[in-house]
Amino acid sequence: MWVASTVLWQRHVEPAYRGRVFALEFLALDVSFAISGLLGGAIYDVTGSLAQSAAIVSATVLTLGVLWTRSSRRVLAASAAPAPFSAPFPAPLPTTDPERKEEEW
Repeated sequence: MWVASTVLWQRHVEPAYRGRVFALEFLALDVSFAISGLLGGAIYDVTGSLAQSAAIVSATVLTLGVLWTRSSRRVLAASAAPAPFSAPFPAPLPTTDPERKEEEW
């Protein structure tokens, strides 16, 4: 799942902004890990049962995933998808050395 989102970011974000976008994605991922750990621990403290805690967390993740999928589909259906960036990698920078050939890249 995470690899798929990274590929989509690479296709839809201009190269000049990719580092910022990936940094924001990593930030969101790390924050979500921290919050889910805190919530999972709090649920376990309240229930006192690992089985109940796992069931509650699993149901919550499933519900949030379904809601995310439905809202994403509505957003994609309402707007035209942006054209993907044409080049998978940015073009190499021109060299300042006139004797260096492009094949050496």
